[in-house]
Amino acid sequence: MMIKAILFDFDGVVVPIDAEIKRRMKQAIIDKLSASAMMTKAQARKRVERALTESEYDEEYFKLQDAAIKVGSHDARTINSLFHALSRRRLPSIQKKIVEMLCNLRKRAITLGIVTLSSNERIEQILKNVGIREYFCFVESAAEREFQKDSRSEWKKHAYKNFLSKYSLQGCDVLCVGDSFSIDLQPAIDLGMQTALIVNNCQGEIQQQQGNLANYTLPRTILPSILMTLSKTNKEVTSGARH
Repeated sequence: MMIKAILFDFDGVVVPIDAEIKRRMKQAIIDKLSASAMMTKAQARKRVERALTESEYDEEYFKLQDAAIKVGSHDARTINSLFHALSRRRLPSIQKKIVEMLCNLRKRAITLGIVTLSSNERIEQILKNVGIREYFCFVESAAEREFQKDSRSEWKKHAYKNFLSKYSLQGCDVLCVGDSFSIDLQPAIDLGMQTALIVNNCQGEIQQQQGNLANYTLPRTILPSILMTLSKTNKEVTSGARH
C-alpha cells in the first residue's frame, strides 16, 4: 500500500523522552505530595511508585501525569506546566539517523507532519534549534489545553482529520507513528491509517497486546531503517520486522 504521508508523535518518537526530566518530574510529585499530605518523603515515594505501577498508560510522560493526578499532588494543568518548564531548560538532542531519515523522506516527496499534545512554543523551539523544521509541512499541537483522560485521543483524531483534509489524503495513504496506542494510534486506525507503535526494548504485557494491533511494532532505534524501507518499496514490511 502506498505511503504518501507520515504523521509523527513528538516526544518518544522524533525525540527521546529525557530521563532527567522524568526524574525531576517524579521528584517534584513526591515533594509536593509529602508537603501537602504531611507525610514523610519515603511514604510519599511509596504512594507515587504504586500509582505509577497501577497506571494504565505505557508512555512514560502520561504515566507521570496520571500518577500526579491520582495522588493529588498536581492537577493536569500544573503537571503539564512543570513538564514544559523543565523541557525548556533541557532541549533534547536528536539522533543523526533520525535527521537523515527526515531529510530522505522529504526527498522522496513524503509529506511529513507532527501532531502532539505538547505545547506549540516548545515544539517549534526544538524543531528550529536542531534544524529540522523545514522537513515538516504540518505541525499541530494541543498547546496549553486541559484534557479529560479520554479526550486526548479525540483531539488527536480531529488533528488527523485536519491533516487529511489539508493535503487531500485518504486514511490509507498515511502512516501514523506513536508511542501510545490509545492516544496516538487508535484514532489513526479509526481513520483507516497504517500505524507503527514505538515500544521500549522491554515490553510489558499490555504493550505487547497493543503492538499486535498496530501494523508495525518496533523500538525507536530501528525506526529510521524501517521507514526508509517502507518509503522506498511502499510495500508492507514482513512480519520479521515485528518485535
